[in-house]
Amino acid sequence: MKIHIPKLNETYVCEVNGREFTNGHLDIYKRELADALQFGVQQLETEVWTY
Repeated sequence: MKIHIPKLNETYVCEVNGREFTNGHLDIYKRELADALQFGVQQLETEVWTY
C-alpha cells in the first residue's frame, strides 16, 4: 500500500502489520533525527493507494 500526502506532494510505501495505524495516526520514517524533529507532529490529509 502507498500513502500519498497531497500537501507535501509525497508518496510513501507502507508495510502495514496493523500496529502502525492507531486511531488514525501513522508514523513517517525520517532517516535523520533533525529532519524528524523539524517535521514534528502534523495533522495532514492522506490518500491510500493500493496496488
